[in-house]
Amino acid sequence: MPVPGQKRSTDCGGIGHHFTNYGGGAYNEALKSFARGVCGLPEVRCVTYAKLADFMDQQNVETLAAYRKGDFAHVATPKLRVAQVLR
Repeated sequence: MPVPGQKRSTDCGGIGHHFTNYGGGAYNEALKSFARGVCGLPEVRCVTYAKLADFMDQQNVETLAAYRKGDFAHVATPKLRVAQVLR
């Protein structure tokens, strides 16, 4: 969830930490790649659960209701470039 005003972090140290060695470390590498890509988006803030909880505690009832309905700014969905099958 976007957290306005929070700085982004590309450190994904705590996400899925219990899978670090699963599949010879493949899960951890995929997770790091995903986090680097997602945490770098302008509408995304990668924060700790504590910071998210603090942010949510500061919101008024109307804002929380809007968040629950998905009523917040969204960026355009990127167009995917799908490879063509050669026949």
